Amino acid sequence: MATAILIGLNHELREQVRRVLAPHDVEILLTKDLAQALHQANLRSQVLLICHETQIPEARKLLALEIERTSILFIGSSGMGRANAAVAVPHSGYLAVPFSDDELVAAIDVLEPELRARPAQRIQETLELEITPLIVDDARARALIDWGLRHWTEEVAWARAHAHAEAHALCLSRIGHFSESDARRLFELFNSDHANGRPRVNRFSPAFVGSTANMMVENLEAFNRWSERLWKVADDQQALAAALTALWRSTELPGAGHSYPTVLLHVRDMQRYSPMMTGLLHGYRRLTGQRIRLSDGPAYLKYAVTVASIRDRFDIPDHAIDQVLSEVARAPEQLGGEMPRSGRFSSRAGAAPSEGGEPPSETPVATPEPSPEEAVELHLDLSLHLPRRCLVRLHGELEWPEQGKRLPDPVLLRAIREGEVSDDRALGRQYFEALFADDALRRRYDAARAQAQDSGACFRLVLHMHGDSNGEGCTIA
Repeated sequence: MATAILIGLNHELREQVRRVLAPHDVEILLTKDLAQALHQANLRSQVLLICHETQIPEARKLLALEIERTSILFIGSSGMGRANAAVAVPHSGYLAVPFSDDELVAAIDVLEPELRARPAQRIQETLELEITPLIVDDARARALIDWGLRHWTEEVAWARAHAHAEAHALCLSRIGHFSESDARRLFELFNSDHANGRPRVNRFSPAFVGSTANMMVENLEAFNRWSERLWKVADDQQALAAALTALWRSTELPGAGHSYPTVLLHVRDMQRYSPMMTGLLHGYRRLTGQRIRLSDGPAYLKYAVTVASIRDRFDIPDHAIDQVLSEVARAPEQLGGEMPRSGRFSSRAGAAPSEGGEPPSETPVATPEPSPEEAVELHLDLSLHLPRRCLVRLHGELEWPEQGKRLPDPVLLRAIREGEVSDDRALGRQYFEALFADDALRRRYDAARAQAQDSGACFRLVLHMHGDSNGEGCTIA
């Protein structure tokens, strides 16, 4: 299988590439960071790189370093060539942007005979899925898990099992061909639960409801494509890790976050895969002391293996693991003693006193905050124009909008500088309206915020400045 990396192409060209590559066994990867994309594509040795002319210098430099590749085909607006071993991309023809369908098919034909004639040497990435043995103070862990199961009843078990079976059947019959009503029914089944004596539809809320659900069904083609890929990808660790990482690094399925792909995998095989989202991660860390890197396929698989081992060791009922993790995250701080460190269960609760005879400490441990590297980022290009107007586009897009939005009134700016703090929010609203006047940009903003909320990470808006003598080339985060 080959990977096509698209960087710096406008929407029309991206759609052209998707259409032409659809019949071929080629994974499409959209990116703004070529180095990161090449690293991500390491699981496949056949790479088709399609980029805009502005990325050509960096591309040639990076491709020259890809010494373990068996084949990299390079298409740009000033050249087309092949990179082999340590040789830089040669000038062996020209293919201008926009390019034709026939030229793209010809590019694929260069790769495919090689795929058939000589199996590519896969670049193996060792997925660190060796799980630290669960060295547990059973009394401590049992106390936390019993707390997590205190509201577990036969009615809850039946409601979740029934919804799981129906969701599994729906996926078997409709995966890859969901209508909007199918997708919304799937979300409803994901969230089906039972509490306080009656049925509920809030198991994973706010996931799968409101704006997050609307954003996912807005592009049914992408929703179906990614759903089918996750449902049918082999249980091979590398293939599944690559699929998850590709989804989380793309912008094709806003609203999915970590909830949709991991719950879909849970419905596919509940013994092997577990849901992963904010509250569950807090409970997971309280039990294990391990922090999981977000938007990373191998890290999710490590999480899933660890959760399965906890479930089996403590005989947690089917369909109850997410309730346990969610409740453990909210358990009283003193329950179960200290949080484990270094990924190992260690507790003073129920342990023997120290040699000095001092009692165990019951100092509360705060819930961990996401580290800065876990931030969800939205990158925009910002160009300032007189009189007081700005043009905004997604970072890496080639075309600016024709009209800009007016920036906040200078009178309001003076009021802020002079200490009229009551106008602070009004100023923020005006800047927000200027940046996100375009509906498509507003949807990207909502999707990024939803992903941050879902994953428990902070949200960072990054502005790349253009056309300003004082700020050209600067980045504001």
